[in-house]
Amino acid sequence: MHLQSYDTEDPVEVGKQTIYFVETRNEGTSAVTNVQLTNNIPEEMEFVSAAGPTEYEVNGRVVTFKPYASLPPGEKLVYKIVCKAVSLGDAKGSAKNRAILKHDEFEHEIIDEEGTSVYE
Repeated sequence: MHLQSYDTEDPVEVGKQTIYFVETRNEGTSAVTNVQLTNNIPEEMEFVSAAGPTEYEVNGRVVTFKPYASLPPGEKLVYKIVCKAVSLGDAKGSAKNRAILKHDEFEHEIIDEEGTSVYE
């Protein structure tokens, strides 16, 4: 499984929105099962909305999508998480979005991080 994420606005001004797109692709030769994405929104952002191939739940800054039953070889899933910048965070104004992917055929989490600069 390949995991990749990117943001639509970078840098983003405090009070404005950016969208994190997270794509996962089955690069193997057989289907993978119970594909589940969890997305950790940076402290400098607040959750606005999300969309994906399955329903999701939000707990604080953690967006958890329900598992996708079976992803065939060569197919991909796309998730969209809309966030609003609310603060600068560290001295450099950096925010880091973290996407975490799990599925039944691999015991470890697959992690991808996307940095976003926040300014006032």
